[in-house]
Amino acid sequence: MNPSDISALAVRAGLEGAWNIVAAGDRLDAVQATALLESNDILALGAMADFARARAVGGEVYFISNRHINHTNVCRNRCLFCAFSHDEGDADAYTLSIDEVVEKARERWPSAASPRSTSSAASTPTCRSSTSSR
Repeated sequence: MNPSDISALAVRAGLEGAWNIVAAGDRLDAVQATALLESNDILALGAMADFARARAVGGEVYFISNRHINHTNVCRNRCLFCAFSHDEGDADAYTLSIDEVVEKARERWPSAASPRSTSSAASTPTCRSSTSSR
């Protein structure tokens, strides 16, 4: 999209000040950044973001494929929104061994766009290795 079209979108969205800063290649201040965060105009926001991305890296687009490995679903917290956690001893409770975590990381590695894996523990009273059926 050319800059004059983006400018028209920004004016329509009330983001002309932020667009002028983006178009100049300058850094947004807190007021302009807040205006972007509060805007519901996804077309104007996307056009400005794509303009800034293209200026920074040209036509290249990169994706990172992360793998989140939950080594356990045993948790002592009782978050009201969580449908994931279980008590130790529940039929659906599991805790992966270190070998199982490593195997899960290796399963994804060859096809991942990036070899990053993360592991996050549920809030467990103790974090120990044990085998499981998961």
